[in-house]
Amino acid sequence: MTWQHLKWTTLLLAGLLVGCGQAPRAYLDDSDRRAAAQKNATDSAASQATTSSSGGGFLARFRSRCSVKDGYEVQPGDTLSEVAVTCNVPFSDLVAWNGLNEPYLIFPGQRLRLAADASTPTASSSGHSTSVQTAQASRLNWLWPTPRYDNYRWQKDSVGREGLIIRLAPGLDVIAVEAGEVMFAGESISQFGQMVMIRHANGFMTIYAHNRHLLVSEGQQVIRGQKIAESGQSGTAAHPQLYFEIRKDNQKVNVSDFLRPTSGR
Repeated sequence: MTWQHLKWTTLLLAGLLVGCGQAPRAYLDDSDRRAAAQKNATDSAASQATTSSSGGGFLARFRSRCSVKDGYEVQPGDTLSEVAVTCNVPFSDLVAWNGLNEPYLIFPGQRLRLAADASTPTASSSGHSTSVQTAQASRLNWLWPTPRYDNYRWQKDSVGREGLIIRLAPGLDVIAVEAGEVMFAGESISQFGQMVMIRHANGFMTIYAHNRHLLVSEGQQVIRGQKIAESGQSGTAAHPQLYFEIRKDNQKVNVSDFLRPTSGR
């Protein structure tokens, strides 16, 4: 190869490198390489700092909802275990301070205590004696939660408090047992599927679970006997059924103390 050919070949390679956005190696001396390496290190450190700060801010935003004085207001989709982690409190203490039992049902808008105090109910006490519950039940005249059904049974939890399981065909009316405000309508706990929670007067709340279709929304006022859902088999239900529960001041109480079954069918 002649000197002329070598010259043109070198210029051609240099042009290709520049065209690809790269500088020919001849133009990168040691000082340039050191400067480039320092810039890359600086950019990497800045990126890590931003990520760390962002992550800390994200966690801080959630923990800012936790207050020993004011408690924690449950958000849609929250589970009790997530609240325990978010607020950095032991799960067992959170259960005890709020008087909760399996399956540890919580609902949006509910305020959980994050510390023990003299007024905090415990899991070993419902906060209402049987005589008080009986007296309250005698003043209520609630409806059965569905006018048509096949059969029913009382289902006790681990501490002996009763919920109600009603077997019925899918698509039947599920009604509000009394007037109130819808506190939740959706799927917050996978076990219960499509669920409605209604807040009534005097600290009562009713829960209707395993529906296939909901007909009300959060914040809606409902009247006694209003159709709020269609029965179904959502959640972990093995058959079409309605799970019904009553709570008084956030504490589960025996449904049989407050409701009497209708003839059904």
